[in-house]
Amino acid sequence: MVHLRGRPKKTADLALTTVKLAHGANGDQADDVFDSENGLDGGFDGSVTPGHARTAKLGFAVPKGRQALDIEVQPGFEYESVHFEGSVK
Repeated sequence: MVHLRGRPKKTADLALTTVKLAHGANGDQADDVFDSENGLDGGFDGSVTPGHARTAKLGFAVPKGRQALDIEVQPGFEYESVHFEGSVK
């Protein structure tokens, strides 16, 4: 689940938001998983106004076992990407 919260100065259109996930020591790109029946619809819709947040459920195919993860979120072409690091347990 990706949760965007920030302090935009104006309403931000989330339609162009991209989320990418890399895993393992080599940073292998994970494939997106779409599963509408389980709420994995592929991304953000609509917009977010200043001081508010939006959440989207996204799925990625990651091999079993402990893996280092790097999640990159870019809320549109006009914005720089933000990276989050973690692991699968």
